[in-house]
Amino acid sequence: MIDKTTPRDDQRSRRKGTLRQKLYLVLFGLLFGLLLCEIFLRVIGYSYPIFYTTDYYRGFALRPGIEGRYQREGASYVRINSDGQRDREHAKTKPPDTVRIAVLGDSFAEAMHVPMEQTFWSLLERKLEECHAYPGKHMEVMNFGVSGYGTAQELMTLRQKVWDYSPDLVLLTFTTYNDVYDNSRALSKTQDVPYFTYRNGELVYDASFRDSSAYQWHDSKLSKLGRWFDDHLRLVQLVHYAQTVGKLRLTEWRGRRTAPVAPTQTGTSEKRAAPTAEEIGMENMTYLSPTTIIGKRRGASRKD
Repeated sequence: MIDKTTPRDDQRSRRKGTLRQKLYLVLFGLLFGLLLCEIFLRVIGYSYPIFYTTDYYRGFALRPGIEGRYQREGASYVRINSDGQRDREHAKTKPPDTVRIAVLGDSFAEAMHVPMEQTFWSLLERKLEECHAYPGKHMEVMNFGVSGYGTAQELMTLRQKVWDYSPDLVLLTFTTYNDVYDNSRALSKTQDVPYFTYRNGELVYDASFRDSSAYQWHDSKLSKLGRWFDDHLRLVQLVHYAQTVGKLRLTEWRGRRTAPVAPTQTGTSEKRAAPTAEEIGMENMTYLSPTTIIGKRRGASRKD
Protein backbone atom coordinates (compact mmCIF):
# COMPACT_ATOMS: atom_id res chain seq x y z
CA MET A 1 0.00 0.00 0.00
CA ILE A 2 1.43 3.34 -1.04
CA ASP A 3 1.51 6.17 1.55
CA LYS A 4 0.21 9.27 -0.23
CA THR A 5 0.79 11.73 2.62
CA THR A 6 3.05 14.64 1.77
CA PRO A 7 5.47 16.57 4.01
CA ARG A 8 2.97 19.43 4.01
CA ASP A 9 0.27 17.11 5.42
CA ASP A 10 2.66 15.94 8.15
CA GLN A 11 3.47 19.54 9.03
CA ARG A 12 -0.22 20.46 9.18
CA SER A 13 -0.93 17.44 11.43
CA ARG A 14 1.91 18.39 13.79
CA ARG A 15 0.57 21.96 14.02
CA LYS A 16 -2.90 20.70 14.93
CA GLY A 17 -1.41 18.43 17.59
CA THR A 18 0.67 21.28 19.02
CA LEU A 19 -2.34 23.62 19.08
CA ARG A 20 -4.45 20.97 20.80
CA GLN A 21 -1.76 20.47 23.44
CA LYS A 22 -1.56 24.22 24.06
CA LEU A 23 -5.33 24.43 24.50
CA TYR A 24 -5.23 21.54 26.96
CA LEU A 25 -2.45 23.26 28.90
CA VAL A 26 -4.38 26.54 29.01
CA LEU A 27 -7.54 24.74 30.13
CA PHE A 28 -5.64 22.79 32.77
CA GLY A 29 -3.96 25.96 34.05
CA LEU A 30 -7.29 27.76 34.22
CA LEU A 31 -9.00 24.93 36.08
CA PHE A 32 -6.05 24.52 38.42
CA GLY A 33 -6.06 28.26 39.16
CA LEU A 34 -9.80 28.23 39.86
CA LEU A 35 -9.34 25.23 42.13
CA LEU A 36 -6.62 27.03 44.10
CA CYS A 37 -8.86 30.09 44.43
CA GLU A 38 -11.77 27.94 45.62
CA ILE A 39 -9.56 26.24 48.21
CA PHE A 40 -8.18 29.60 49.37
CA LEU A 41 -11.65 31.10 49.80
CA ARG A 42 -12.77 28.09 51.82
CA VAL A 43 -9.64 28.18 54.00
CA ILE A 44 -10.18 31.85 54.92
CA GLY A 45 -13.86 31.12 55.60
CA TYR A 46 -15.30 33.29 52.83
CA SER A 47 -19.01 32.89 52.16
CA TYR A 48 -21.65 35.08 50.54
CA PRO A 49 -24.70 32.87 49.92
CA ILE A 50 -28.06 33.85 48.46
CA PHE A 51 -30.29 34.07 51.52
CA TYR A 52 -33.62 34.35 49.69
CA THR A 53 -35.80 32.18 47.53
CA THR A 54 -39.24 32.41 45.93
CA ASP A 55 -42.32 31.85 48.06
CA TYR A 56 -45.74 30.91 46.69
CA TYR A 57 -47.65 33.18 49.08
CA ARG A 58 -45.19 35.99 49.86
CA GLY A 59 -43.20 36.36 46.65
CA PHE A 60 -39.91 35.68 48.37
CA ALA A 61 -38.71 34.44 51.75
CA LEU A 62 -35.60 33.37 53.59
CA ARG A 63 -34.14 30.03 52.55
CA PRO A 64 -34.42 27.39 55.28
CA GLY A 65 -31.07 26.08 56.53
CA ILE A 66 -28.85 28.51 54.60
CA GLU A 67 -25.94 30.13 56.40
CA GLY A 68 -23.03 32.41 55.61
CA ARG A 69 -21.66 35.91 56.06
CA TYR A 70 -23.77 38.98 55.41
CA GLN A 71 -21.62 41.90 54.21
CA ARG A 72 -23.81 44.67 52.86
CA GLU A 73 -24.73 47.01 55.75
CA GLY A 74 -22.44 45.67 58.42
CA ALA A 75 -21.05 42.18 58.82
CA SER A 76 -22.27 39.14 60.70
CA TYR A 77 -22.49 35.39 60.30
CA VAL A 78 -26.12 34.53 59.59
CA ARG A 79 -27.92 31.22 60.05
CA ILE A 80 -31.48 30.69 58.87
CA ASN A 81 -33.31 28.00 60.80
CA SER A 82 -35.15 25.04 59.28
CA ASP A 83 -38.43 26.98 59.02
CA GLY A 84 -36.95 29.99 57.22
CA GLN A 85 -36.48 32.35 60.17
CA ARG A 86 -33.43 34.40 61.02
CA ASP A 87 -33.57 32.88 64.50
CA ARG A 88 -32.67 29.80 66.48
CA GLU A 89 -34.77 26.66 66.15
CA HIS A 90 -38.21 26.75 67.80
CA ALA A 91 -40.65 23.91 68.42
CA LYS A 92 -44.07 24.56 66.93
CA THR A 93 -45.71 23.23 70.09
CA LYS A 94 -45.36 25.93 72.71
CA PRO A 95 -43.61 24.63 75.85
CA PRO A 96 -45.60 24.78 79.11
CA ASP A 97 -45.30 27.89 81.29
CA THR A 98 -44.08 29.90 78.31
CA VAL A 99 -45.15 33.30 77.03
CA ARG A 100 -44.42 33.31 73.31
CA ILE A 101 -44.04 36.59 71.37
CA ALA A 102 -43.84 36.65 67.56
CA VAL A 103 -42.12 39.58 65.82
CA LEU A 104 -43.10 40.60 62.28
CA GLY A 105 -41.17 43.17 60.29
CA ASP A 106 -38.70 43.97 57.52
CA SER A 107 -34.90 44.38 57.56
CA PHE A 108 -35.03 46.08 60.97
CA ALA A 109 -36.44 42.87 62.44
CA GLU A 110 -34.43 40.50 60.24
CA ALA A 111 -31.34 42.45 61.38
CA MET A 112 -28.66 40.62 59.41
CA HIS A 113 -26.44 43.66 59.97
CA VAL A 114 -25.60 42.54 63.53
CA PRO A 115 -25.01 39.22 65.32
CA MET A 116 -28.20 37.54 66.49
CA GLU A 117 -27.49 38.15 70.17
CA GLN A 118 -27.44 41.91 69.46
CA THR A 119 -30.82 42.09 67.70
CA PHE A 120 -33.62 43.94 69.48
CA TRP A 121 -35.81 40.84 69.69
CA SER A 122 -33.02 38.82 71.28
CA LEU A 123 -32.41 41.61 73.79
CA LEU A 124 -36.17 41.86 74.37
CA GLU A 125 -36.35 38.20 75.38
CA ARG A 126 -33.48 38.56 77.85
CA LYS A 127 -34.81 41.80 79.33
CA LEU A 128 -38.28 40.34 79.84
CA GLU A 129 -36.75 37.34 81.59
CA GLU A 130 -34.76 39.65 83.87
CA CYS A 131 -37.61 41.98 84.80
CA HIS A 132 -39.90 39.14 85.94
CA ALA A 133 -42.92 40.64 84.19
CA TYR A 134 -44.48 37.18 84.11
CA PRO A 135 -43.53 35.39 87.35
CA GLY A 136 -43.09 31.66 86.87
CA LYS A 137 -43.17 32.00 83.08
CA HIS A 138 -40.44 31.54 80.52
CA MET A 139 -40.23 34.23 77.81
CA GLU A 140 -39.74 33.20 74.18
CA VAL A 141 -39.44 35.80 71.41
CA MET A 142 -39.55 34.53 67.83
CA ASN A 143 -38.40 36.54 64.83
CA PHE A 144 -40.29 36.36 61.52
CA GLY A 145 -38.81 39.53 59.97
CA VAL A 146 -37.66 39.47 56.34
CA SER A 147 -35.82 42.27 54.59
CA GLY A 148 -37.95 44.12 52.03
CA TYR A 149 -41.30 43.03 53.43
CA GLY A 150 -44.27 45.35 53.59
CA THR A 151 -47.34 44.75 55.71
CA ALA A 152 -49.00 42.71 52.94
CA GLN A 153 -46.22 40.11 53.09
CA GLU A 154 -46.17 40.34 56.86
CA LEU A 155 -49.88 39.56 56.95
CA MET A 156 -49.30 36.51 54.76
CA THR A 157 -46.45 35.49 57.07
CA LEU A 158 -48.85 35.75 59.98
CA ARG A 159 -51.35 33.51 58.22
CA GLN A 160 -48.90 30.99 56.74
CA LYS A 161 -46.26 30.79 59.47
CA VAL A 162 -46.88 32.60 62.73
CA TRP A 163 -50.19 31.06 63.79
CA ASP A 164 -48.62 27.58 63.60
CA TYR A 165 -46.52 28.51 66.67
CA SER A 166 -49.50 29.64 68.80
CA PRO A 167 -48.03 32.97 69.95
CA ASP A 168 -49.53 34.82 72.92
CA LEU A 169 -48.59 38.18 71.43
CA VAL A 170 -47.74 39.36 67.90
CA LEU A 171 -45.51 42.42 67.63
CA LEU A 172 -45.58 44.26 64.28
CA THR A 173 -42.58 46.50 63.69
CA PHE A 174 -43.78 49.14 61.22
CA THR A 175 -41.29 51.24 59.26
CA THR A 176 -42.66 54.61 58.20
CA TYR A 177 -39.67 54.92 55.87
CA ASN A 178 -41.07 52.58 53.23
CA ASP A 179 -43.84 50.37 54.62
CA VAL A 180 -46.44 52.89 53.43
CA TYR A 181 -45.64 52.70 49.73
CA ASP A 182 -44.67 49.02 49.91
CA ASN A 183 -48.43 48.38 49.94
CA SER A 184 -48.95 50.17 46.62
CA ARG A 185 -48.01 48.52 43.35
CA ALA A 186 -47.86 51.95 41.67
CA LEU A 187 -45.44 53.39 44.23
CA SER A 188 -43.23 50.39 44.96
CA LYS A 189 -43.00 49.46 41.25
CA THR A 190 -42.34 45.85 42.26
CA GLN A 191 -44.25 43.19 40.37
CA ASP A 192 -43.04 39.96 41.99
CA VAL A 193 -44.65 40.40 45.44
CA PRO A 194 -48.29 40.17 46.59
CA TYR A 195 -50.55 43.12 47.33
CA PHE A 196 -53.96 43.58 48.88
CA THR A 197 -56.76 45.56 47.28
CA TYR A 198 -59.75 47.00 49.10
CA ARG A 199 -63.04 45.73 47.63
CA ASN A 200 -66.51 45.89 49.14
CA GLY A 201 -65.15 46.65 52.58
CA GLU A 202 -62.66 43.78 52.57
CA LEU A 203 -58.96 43.27 51.88
CA VAL A 204 -58.58 41.01 48.86
CA TYR A 205 -55.33 39.12 48.30
CA ASP A 206 -53.81 39.75 44.85
CA ALA A 207 -51.70 36.80 43.69
CA SER A 208 -51.05 38.09 40.17
CA PHE A 209 -47.35 38.41 41.07
CA ARG A 210 -47.00 34.71 40.25
CA ASP A 211 -47.52 35.57 36.59
CA SER A 212 -44.78 38.23 36.54
CA SER A 213 -41.63 37.53 34.55
CA ALA A 214 -39.41 38.31 37.56
CA TYR A 215 -41.13 35.79 39.82
CA GLN A 216 -41.24 33.10 37.14
CA TRP A 217 -37.54 33.57 36.39
CA HIS A 218 -36.52 33.32 40.06
CA ASP A 219 -38.75 30.26 40.41
CA SER A 220 -37.43 28.58 37.26
CA LYS A 221 -35.25 25.45 37.20
CA LEU A 222 -32.42 27.43 35.59
CA SER A 223 -32.42 29.98 38.40
CA LYS A 224 -32.51 27.20 41.00
CA LEU A 225 -29.55 25.58 39.25
CA GLY A 226 -27.69 28.87 39.56
CA ARG A 227 -28.47 28.96 43.29
CA TRP A 228 -27.11 25.41 43.59
CA PHE A 229 -23.79 26.49 42.09
CA ASP A 230 -23.80 29.54 44.36
CA ASP A 231 -24.35 27.31 47.41
CA HIS A 232 -21.48 24.99 46.58
CA LEU A 233 -18.83 27.23 44.97
CA ARG A 234 -17.22 30.11 46.84
CA LEU A 235 -15.92 31.52 43.55
CA VAL A 236 -19.48 31.93 42.31
CA GLN A 237 -20.36 33.65 45.59
CA LEU A 238 -17.42 36.01 45.13
CA VAL A 239 -18.58 36.93 41.62
CA HIS A 240 -22.12 37.45 42.94
CA TYR A 241 -20.80 39.73 45.70
CA ALA A 242 -18.72 41.73 43.20
CA GLN A 243 -21.79 42.22 40.99
CA THR A 244 -23.85 43.42 43.97
CA VAL A 245 -21.20 45.89 45.11
CA GLY A 246 -20.73 47.13 41.55
CA LYS A 247 -24.44 47.80 41.13
CA LEU A 248 -24.59 49.66 44.46
CA ARG A 249 -21.60 51.83 43.61
CA LEU A 250 -23.01 52.61 40.16
CA THR A 251 -26.37 53.60 41.67
CA GLU A 252 -24.65 55.82 44.25
CA TRP A 253 -22.57 57.47 41.53
CA ARG A 254 -25.66 58.17 39.42
CA GLY A 255 -27.43 59.50 42.51
CA ARG A 256 -24.62 61.96 43.23
CA ARG A 257 -24.70 63.21 39.64
CA THR A 258 -28.44 63.82 39.80
CA ALA A 259 -28.60 65.12 43.39
CA PRO A 260 -31.22 67.91 43.81
CA VAL A 261 -29.98 71.44 44.32
CA ALA A 262 -31.13 73.14 47.53
CA PRO A 263 -31.03 76.93 48.07
CA THR A 264 -28.91 78.23 50.95
CA GLN A 265 -29.42 81.23 53.22
CA THR A 266 -26.81 83.17 51.25
CA GLY A 267 -28.79 82.77 48.03
CA THR A 268 -26.37 80.33 46.47
CA SER A 269 -27.21 76.76 45.61
CA GLU A 270 -25.56 73.58 46.79
CA LYS A 271 -26.22 69.94 46.07
CA ARG A 272 -28.11 68.00 48.70
CA ALA A 273 -26.73 64.55 49.49
CA ALA A 274 -28.47 62.02 47.29
CA PRO A 275 -30.14 58.91 48.71
CA THR A 276 -27.74 56.01 48.99
CA ALA A 277 -28.02 52.92 46.83
CA GLU A 278 -29.48 51.00 49.77
CA GLU A 279 -32.66 53.06 49.48
CA ILE A 280 -35.34 51.48 47.32
CA GLY A 281 -37.04 53.80 44.85
CA MET A 282 -37.22 57.56 44.48
CA GLU A 283 -40.46 57.68 46.48
CA ASN A 284 -38.24 57.83 49.57
CA MET A 285 -37.59 61.44 48.56
CA THR A 286 -41.02 62.23 50.02
CA TYR A 287 -39.48 61.84 53.47
CA LEU A 288 -36.83 64.51 52.86
CA SER A 289 -37.19 68.21 53.54
CA PRO A 290 -38.37 70.38 50.61
CA THR A 291 -35.58 71.42 48.25
CA THR A 292 -37.30 74.53 46.86
CA ILE A 293 -38.64 77.75 48.36
CA ILE A 294 -42.16 77.27 46.97
CA GLY A 295 -43.53 76.89 50.50
CA LYS A 296 -41.89 80.15 51.57
CA ARG A 297 -43.33 82.00 48.59
CA ARG A 298 -46.80 80.71 49.36
CA GLY A 299 -46.39 81.78 52.97
CA ALA A 300 -45.30 85.23 51.84
CA SER A 301 -48.28 85.56 49.49
CA ARG A 302 -50.68 84.70 52.33
CA LYS A 303 -49.12 87.44 54.46
CA ASP A 304 -49.58 89.93 51.64
